[in-house]
Amino acid sequence: MDTIRLEIGRAKDEPRTAVDISINGRNLLDIVREVELPFRRTEGGGRELAADYDGLPPEYVFLPSRHLLDRPSGILQSQSPGRVVIYIHTCGEPGCWPLEVQIELHEDEVVWKNFVQPHRSRPDAQVEVWDYGALGPFVFDRRQYEAELDPRGRLFEPTWTELMGIEPHDSPPNVDRYWEQFLASLPQGEGRPSTYAGIAAFGLTWDDARDIAPLVLNGTKTASGTLVWSNQADGTPLPRSGEFRIVIAGTDEPVCVIETTEVRIIPYDEVPNEYALEGGEGDRSPADWRKIYWDYIVHECKRIGRKPNAKAPLAMERFRVVYAEPLHDVRSSAL
Repeated sequence: MDTIRLEIGRAKDEPRTAVDISINGRNLLDIVREVELPFRRTEGGGRELAADYDGLPPEYVFLPSRHLLDRPSGILQSQSPGRVVIYIHTCGEPGCWPLEVQIELHEDEVVWKNFVQPHRSRPDAQVEVWDYGALGPFVFDRRQYEAELDPRGRLFEPTWTELMGIEPHDSPPNVDRYWEQFLASLPQGEGRPSTYAGIAAFGLTWDDARDIAPLVLNGTKTASGTLVWSNQADGTPLPRSGEFRIVIAGTDEPVCVIETTEVRIIPYDEVPNEYALEGGEGDRSPADWRKIYWDYIVHECKRIGRKPNAKAPLAMERFRVVYAEPLHDVRSSAL
């Protein structure tokens, strides 16, 4: 049988602890890198972009969390049916670039198989599907596996939960609760949307997201842009008019619900100046807008392995806030 070891290390680019996974004495990320590197090179990336992951925060790995057993965390919801997130991208945002695996629990064994990178698993995503057939399956003795999940004797330093202010165990994600709260606020008889299209964390970092969310709330920011190449590379749909999204200021910190009112595909160097004012960021001048979005294009092109240029297509979106009540406290709502 295979042997798994879980050790508390540090995240690459965030001030938090992260769980390192070793299988049969090898760091799993080294094994993943061997599988991903040929695909990354085909896309124009290098070794530094292969296995560009961080380990999960300890509170999502060790008991009482059952994320790696039979109850995946709501915050770390898989984007692939039947899979569990075991690594997140080094940016720290859940869903950005996770690695997922199917976990099977048997009486005496635990099996990890069918690894997948969800943003490289769709044949219609206009990028090559990454084949993880050489990775696993790994079969662990269940006793040894569950012993590794025991938190006793392990020191947890500052973690994701403390940094982001989120709850790791046994509660629905705040964004899902916030959506239900929004639906409950709609008048009786009004047509209710079936679901929300996703979350919106504006900017490149969580600090950006926290700074920009109030601009959406107060009406300063009513427009944004998405690099079309990123959506194509990730296999994710472009925003569409009439869709709803939840703006967040942290990993699971909903701020408001917005509705997309217009989407236009425009090359970066042809975006009209009015988007600078409607974008609400910086000093709201066209020059500042160009700089902010060029930095964004460069960042995304590095991530997806493309060369940035002035004709990079942007999905320019206008939106409006449709709900802005604070999230209700679970304890007070239960009284």
